[in-house]
Amino acid sequence: MTAPAGRAVSVPVRIHNFDYAAADIRLHLTPPAGWVATGSWPNLMIHLPPDGEATYLVTVTPPAAAAAGDHADIELLAESTRLAGGAFRHRAILHPTVGAPAPAPRISVHATALYSDGLPPLFWIEAGADAFYRVEVSDRSDFTQVNFSSGSRPIPAGVDAFALPSAAWRRLVTPPTRQLYYRLRTAPDATWAVVHESAVASLTLSPAWPPAGPEITALHGLSPAAPAQPFSVAPAFRVHTMPNFYYAVEVATSEELFDDERLSCNEHNFFSSWFGSSVVPARRLRSDSGHAIYHLPEPAWDRLKQEFIDGRAQQLHYIVRQAGVPSQLFGTIHSSTHASIT
Repeated sequence: MTAPAGRAVSVPVRIHNFDYAAADIRLHLTPPAGWVATGSWPNLMIHLPPDGEATYLVTVTPPAAAAAGDHADIELLAESTRLAGGAFRHRAILHPTVGAPAPAPRISVHATALYSDGLPPLFWIEAGADAFYRVEVSDRSDFTQVNFSSGSRPIPAGVDAFALPSAAWRRLVTPPTRQLYYRLRTAPDATWAVVHESAVASLTLSPAWPPAGPEITALHGLSPAAPAQPFSVAPAFRVHTMPNFYYAVEVATSEELFDDERLSCNEHNFFSSWFGSSVVPARRLRSDSGHAIYHLPEPAWDRLKQEFIDGRAQQLHYIVRQAGVPSQLFGTIHSSTHASIT
């Protein structure tokens, strides 16, 4: 981001509440001495519903006497006030540099790689001196076919943030597409008699991660190799989910207990990491990488294994569920297929 000395420049910031409950988010901007930074949010505090988001502009003004090439680190802190002590907080560092604005229209996207089942891209628009713009997206680099066009949009200040609509994003990624191309077209007035065009840029789409949904694999069976006694070792599982998604591991002596016969669950035939039990605390599991090893807690296994010892059960069924927010974990399609070990 470049800004002329003494003149303001704006950058979009998307605030997303990944919590399962509504939250008041406190926003702080900390510019260095001589620089001015303001946000377009109406108050110090904003309110977001579960999995809600809002896009705001941060406007930065360097000192009038700043030389070309001078730069600053401006911190934006978003802090949830839902829990005491502000347990949920995130910092973003903006790096404005003093320089002349680009003479040609420019478009950029907040990420060079996106998940096809994730959030749609957010574009940053710089129209220069033009007053109208149009964002175009295509699956062809030569734009012989335009799959999406935003239509003519006014841009009085020369800059804007444009989020690709979710419905358009779903169309673009279905059937699976690995590469999308985008460009910006601008015009001095609404007649579009004169058109300026940015360079064509691309973004890479990663398929849903993992491609077929969440995955879970048992690391060993119920009866370990000698000399260990049968049922003496609690099962462990390798889990593969979307990075930074919540997940829950569930085991049961019958498949129906996962959904259809949920009301018949008890501590001897079912255990969920998300809900815990009378002897095992609930755990809100989340993995930065999407890969994890989950060990069934020994106290939970002590109750389950008696069903096998007494001959009332022959298979342990297991699944993993995933969701971007906890409230979507159950009753969601993002569950692994049922598997079992004997």
